[in-house]
Amino acid sequence: MKSKYWIMILLILAVLFGFVFPVGASTKNQSFDISNMRGPFAKYIVYVAIHHTEIRASNNSHQLESVNNFHHSRFNELSFLGKWGGYNILIDVDGTVTWFRVYGEKTAAQLAYNFSVFSICLAGNFDIDMPKPPQIRALVSLLYNYPDLIIAFHRDFADRKCPGENLSKNWLARILKTYKPKDAHPLKIYMGNPNLKAQDYTLIASEHQQDREKYLELSNDNSQIGKFEKAKLKKIIDRLDGCQRRSPLKLKRHKKKKACHI
Repeated sequence: MKSKYWIMILLILAVLFGFVFPVGASTKNQSFDISNMRGPFAKYIVYVAIHHTEIRASNNSHQLESVNNFHHSRFNELSFLGKWGGYNILIDVDGTVTWFRVYGEKTAAQLAYNFSVFSICLAGNFDIDMPKPPQIRALVSLLYNYPDLIIAFHRDFADRKCPGENLSKNWLARILKTYKPKDAHPLKIYMGNPNLKAQDYTLIASEHQQDREKYLELSNDNSQIGKFEKAKLKKIIDRLDGCQRRSPLKLKRHKKKKACHI
């Protein structure tokens, strides 16, 4: 009889244990979909920028830790997810996708564009090499998850080569077409003036959402903005009060008219 009682007790405990603590689950770290999380600046994001780490895959095939540590020492900005990487996402050499910062969280990736740009970094040096097939598939999959964003390169926002001289907008268009999911709508690629400086803020951003009210809202958010960026925002507000903003397309049609350089 005692053995039957013990068996019943063990069965009850097993059922309870199975429901309360499912196999593979942890009470300290419940699984969740980071891609559905939204930071305070999600409503301002218009662009997604592609970067590279400038570290060759042959020199380092797993770059997550090195990028996280480098950005810790350089920027020292801890993310909502407890990481130091300045990008939203890193795609490692093997195609592994790691979130450093949630969508809409302030990044440390494009100087003066850390509020309105979603940043994806590919591990590798694409001045020399090309992304690996797993990286390309992961990148395209991510880009199609954000169909409303305009795809750009880091060099569209600054005087840089990033994400590497080997990566062109034609290459981007080809991979988007090759790995396009069924029934997905075509994505928008930014084809404007290359190598824009960060000071020429409005060439990229003013056409969409960079108005005075937004800057005021951002500049009043002390929790997300450092002194340097706060000072830049104040300059932008002052300039927007007295200058005319033009989009990249309009600048091409009106070359004689001055743009609003911030």
